[in-house]
Amino acid sequence: MEATVKPTPVEPASPASGLEPIYADDGEELTRLHPNYIHALRIHTVLLSIPFLIGSMILEGALSDLEFLPSGIIAGVVAFIALIAIIRIPSRRFAAR
Repeated sequence: MEATVKPTPVEPASPASGLEPIYADDGEELTRLHPNYIHALRIHTVLLSIPFLIGSMILEGALSDLEFLPSGIIAGVVAFIALIAIIRIPSRRFAAR
C-alpha cells in the first residue's frame, strides 16, 4: 500500500501577492507569464542587434571602394536577419515558457 504525499510549495506565496504557490510536482499548473513579457523580450533582442547593425555599417563603409559589392548589401542582409530575429525569437521563447 503506497502513501500519497502532497508536494510542498517551492516558495511560500504571501496573501498580498495574489499569486498561487508554485509546487515542485509536475502535475500542478504553473503561473502564466505576463503578456508584456513578450515586449520585454523584443526590446532585449533589439538592443542585442544594434551592435551587429553598427558593425555591418562600418564594414560596408570600409568596403565601399570595391566595385563588385553593391551598396547596402551587407547592412541590408544584417538588418533583415535582425528583423526576423526581433519578430520570431521572442514569440517562440514566450510560447515555450
